[in-house]
Amino acid sequence: MIERINHIKGLGVYADYRPAAGMADFGMKNVIYGWNYSGKTTLSRLFAMLEHRQALPGLPAFEFEFRCEGGVVNEANYQSNTLNVRVFNADFVATNLNFAGDHFNPIFLLGEESKAAIEKLAQCERLRSKIAQAAAKTEAALEKAANDLGAARTATAATIRETMALNASFRADHLDREAQSVRQNPGAAILSADDLQANLRLARASDQDRLHPLPSSSLDTKLRQLLSEAQPLLAKVPDLANAIQALAQNADVERWVLQGMPLHQHQDDCLFCASPLSEARLAALRTHFSKDLTTHADAIAALLARVGTSVLAFAPRRRASCTPHFARATEMLPPT
Repeated sequence: MIERINHIKGLGVYADYRPAAGMADFGMKNVIYGWNYSGKTTLSRLFAMLEHRQALPGLPAFEFEFRCEGGVVNEANYQSNTLNVRVFNADFVATNLNFAGDHFNPIFLLGEESKAAIEKLAQCERLRSKIAQAAAKTEAALEKAANDLGAARTATAATIRETMALNASFRADHLDREAQSVRQNPGAAILSADDLQANLRLARASDQDRLHPLPSSSLDTKLRQLLSEAQPLLAKVPDLANAIQALAQNADVERWVLQGMPLHQHQDDCLFCASPLSEARLAALRTHFSKDLTTHADAIAALLARVGTSVLAFAPRRRASCTPHFARATEMLPPT
C-alpha cells in the first residue's frame, strides 16, 4: 500500500512537489480531484509505471519517491517493486476500448457486435472442450498402449525363458536388446524349423552334454612392428650423387649389373659382349653401387623377406570340436 508521496520532481506540473506540512497520509480509500490540467492524469500515469514496472513513452526524465509499507519506491527501484497496482485512466481506455468495432483487448462489449461476439466465444469454448476431451482420450490410449506393451514384453520374455529352459533370468530389458539386434539385421534372425529345433536342443543341453569350451588363442603377426620399420625405410632416399642415370632409371638392369659385378672382378673383358672392361668403367660402377645404396637395398630386401614369412595359419578343424548339427558347416569351410 502506498502511504505517502514524499516528492515528485520534473514531471509536468509537478516541477518540485513536496507535501505540505501536516498533510495526512493515504488511507484505504482516497479521492484526488482538481481542475483540468491540474495533474490528475499525470499522477495516474506515474501510478501506471508502478503497475507495468516500465517507463511510459513520452514522459521526460524525472524523480519521485513514494513511501510504502515495505519501504520507499523511487525512479531507481520501481521496476522491482511488489505493489499490486491497477490504473484505469484515459490511457487505459484508449488502449483497451474501441467503440468503432475494430479489434481490441476486450473489457466489456456494447452494441450490435456483443451477441455475435458472445456466440463466437461460446463456439470457441465448445471447441476447446472437444479438444480437451480428445487430448484426454489420446493420453489415456497412449498410457494403455504403454501398459500393454510393458505387459507383452514381460510375457514374451517369460515365454522365451521357459521355452529355452534358461536357468538365468531373461527379463524384458534383455528382450529389448535382442529386438534391437534383430532390427539391425532382420534377415539373419529368421530360422528355419530345423534350425530352430537344433538351436533349442543346443540351448537345453545338460552340462554333461555340453562341449568343453575351445581354448582361446591370440595372433601376434607383428605387422605393426613391420609397418613401423617400413615407413622410415621407404621414406629414406640414399645418396645418388654419383649414380649412373641409365641404371638408376632401370631397376631390372641395375640388379643385373649388380649381380654381375662379382663375376668380373678378375676379368679384362665383359663376359656378356666380350668388349674390354676399362678401369674407369669399373670404378664408375663401384661408385654407383655405393655402400649407402647397397645397405638401403639390402634392408628393403630383408624387410620384404620378413613380410613374406608373416602368414596366418590356423589349426585344422575337427568334427569332434563342434556340436553335431554344426559339424557339417565345418566341412564347407575352406582349408587352411
